[in-house]
Amino acid sequence: MKRIWKNLSLRTKITGLVSSLTVSGVFILTIISIQLEKQYFQQDLESQADLLLETTSLSLRDPLYNLQVDELWDLARALSDNPDLIFFIAYDSEGKILVDSRNAEPAFSQIVDPLGNTLIGLQSHQIYREWREDQYISGRSVVLGNQTIGAIAASLSTSPLKEKISDMTIESIFLALATGLAGALLGFWLANQITIPLSELAHGADQMSKGNMSIRVNSGSNDEIGQLARVFNLMVASIQEREKALRDLAVGLEKTVDERTAALREKTATLEQMAITDPLTKILNRRHFFTLAEKEIAKATRNRRPLAIILIDADYFKQINDTHGHPFGDQMLINLTSMIQLNIRAMDIFARYGGEEFILLMPETGAESAFLTAERLRKIVTNSPQLHDGKKINLSISLGVACWDETSETSITTLVARADQALYESKRGGRNTTTLWEPHES
Repeated sequence: MKRIWKNLSLRTKITGLVSSLTVSGVFILTIISIQLEKQYFQQDLESQADLLLETTSLSLRDPLYNLQVDELWDLARALSDNPDLIFFIAYDSEGKILVDSRNAEPAFSQIVDPLGNTLIGLQSHQIYREWREDQYISGRSVVLGNQTIGAIAASLSTSPLKEKISDMTIESIFLALATGLAGALLGFWLANQITIPLSELAHGADQMSKGNMSIRVNSGSNDEIGQLARVFNLMVASIQEREKALRDLAVGLEKTVDERTAALREKTATLEQMAITDPLTKILNRRHFFTLAEKEIAKATRNRRPLAIILIDADYFKQINDTHGHPFGDQMLINLTSMIQLNIRAMDIFARYGGEEFILLMPETGAESAFLTAERLRKIVTNSPQLHDGKKINLSISLGVACWDETSETSITTLVARADQALYESKRGGRNTTTLWEPHES
């Protein structure tokens, strides 16, 4: 039952409660009315019986005292005309029946009637009352002087009360149906007054939970629900304003973060580039060259592919610096770097080795190809004099070449050392020349 009640809608609950209360009220009022009607009827019936006995006792004193049965019978017959009278009985002084209106003619009883015996024993002011299902019996003794000369009893029907109660019950049923219907309509109306605004509030709350902050509910009424709706609208508006402020703040923060992140990335990239780049020539520095060279020689070893190292040194560079100044010397190194970069492959690794020395790693390159490349670079530099104060300044380079092939088990350090030995031979041989390291030179 509790589960069924929980599953009912609020509209159904309110409608049912109002209708039930209305019908219950009608039935309660009907029960009260029936009880009052029964009480009034009993009082009225007792009054009628008391009046009947009072008037009859006065009329029957002489007939009872003289045992004038015919006169008693006539009186009993006259009382029988009362439709509500069930019976009228006259008793003698011993409690025996003299006249019973239910009989067709007087009949003397030789047996003491229990009711008559009870009535004979009553005082003159006492009245016997007995309520049965379908009748009310009342009786009293008849006293003449100080002597009880007999008794009388009358029974009145309670059928009018039953009919009245039956009519009232039928009326109450129809009234309950009518009021139940009216109560249901009233309950439905009241339920709508409550549930429709609550449904709007529930819908608004659902929309708000889904992020729709433009939702508003009807707040036209001045009752508590209308006040709740107005508070809800104010709450949603406040949340909407705060969300807008938070979004604006988030956009601003995101923009600031993006700007700072971009700046940080730029600075990081600059620092990373500075960490691996020679500041003058803008090519790789020595440290980063060896980092890359270790990977290349490991790959060459793994794949059993050739690799070459070329060390390059600018001839007489100290003399150029001393004669023409360091700024011109720096510019010559920059120009030298550009000439070499323009004439090597994208896969080659070119770096400043130190001072006026440069180093070139050429993957997938054997001794013959490396030597030819070195010679080509030497000739390009030799045939590209530099201008200074309107004068041509010749520049030459010396080169040392060392190679690794699939038969070698050489580290990058050893390979560079061999290239350095070859470079030394080029310088010792008069400079502006290329020397290929050979095993017999080690």
